[in-house]
Amino acid sequence: MAQIFVSHSQEQTAAPKRLGKRRWGGAAPYLFIFPWIFGFVVFTLGPLLFSLVISFF
Repeated sequence: MAQIFVSHSQEQTAAPKRLGKRRWGGAAPYLFIFPWIFGFVVFTLGPLLFSLVISFF
């Protein structure tokens, strides 16, 4: 039974690392939240700041 664990751990260390999944794994949450952030900035903060600026001129 101990041999199974040893050979399994050797297989994991021998496997090549995939950098593609690692790179996209960090960017995936931002890709999903980007539409919300973009909409918030364009439709909420944009008009709010614009009205604040034109109120002083």
